[in-house]
Amino acid sequence: HHLGGAPRGLVGNGAPSQHAAGQQEEFPSPAERPQFPGASAAFVDTLDFIQPNVLAGIPVYRVMDRQGQILNPSQDPQLPAETVLKLYKTMTLLNTMDRILYESQRQGRISFYMTNYGEEGTHVGSAAALDPTDLVFGQYREAGVLMYRGYPLDLFMAQCYGHAGDPGKGRQMPVHYGSRDLHFVTISSPLATQIPQGILSIRVDGNDVFAVYNATREARRRAVAENQPFLIEAMTYSRSPQLLFSDVYCDAPPRLAQQRDGLARHLRLYGEHYPLALFDK
Repeated sequence: HHLGGAPRGLVGNGAPSQHAAGQQEEFPSPAERPQFPGASAAFVDTLDFIQPNVLAGIPVYRVMDRQGQILNPSQDPQLPAETVLKLYKTMTLLNTMDRILYESQRQGRISFYMTNYGEEGTHVGSAAALDPTDLVFGQYREAGVLMYRGYPLDLFMAQCYGHAGDPGKGRQMPVHYGSRDLHFVTISSPLATQIPQGILSIRVDGNDVFAVYNATREARRRAVAENQPFLIEAMTYSRSPQLLFSDVYCDAPPRLAQQRDGLARHLRLYGEHYPLALFDK
């Protein structure tokens, strides 16, 4: 990801703990507790980067509750109304583009597509916090950063369809966008382990656009001032589990059926850690 980047996490490590620099929130109802699948971390309203040797549960920084209300006025980024409106419009437009291109891929019109569902706040919150000339090294589920910077829909479509209007001249797979003018380095698909060792880190609610904005703005400020990297882990959620196995084959092949049955057994044993019933809410 980009400066102060954010691998989206669906995992937690350890039990909820009192954060040294911020107060753990009291929740009015169980529905207000962190609902990221597999995570057991607590929410906090203090933006604080932690050292990599912290072994207790890493808290999740947020600004808004699930109803969109600011929890701590000191954490409100006080963005102008036109900026907030741009955040909202970009997130909804990204959803619309995803739906059209995803259906195009399922119809066989394009060979490959990755949606951005569930990560909209992470994309636009981080994009808004950076300077427009900052280099972004994205991966192929971060189209919202380009969209926020003004990349036109025609070029998104041209790249995915690989026709004559594609700036990359058809050399890349679909969704591997790039833009020299918008300082977005062309996406590649390297495979590697995450390498967070030694890096100051923070975990944020990736669906809270203001939390992502605040964390990225502070990470950028410190990265420039201190000449060191910062890791932002944005906790997000994007689908119920049966969708992992549907919409590709009419009859699931044996290997896929085994994986589906294995996940079902896992959920029966550890279902309390996965608030799937709340997904549609």
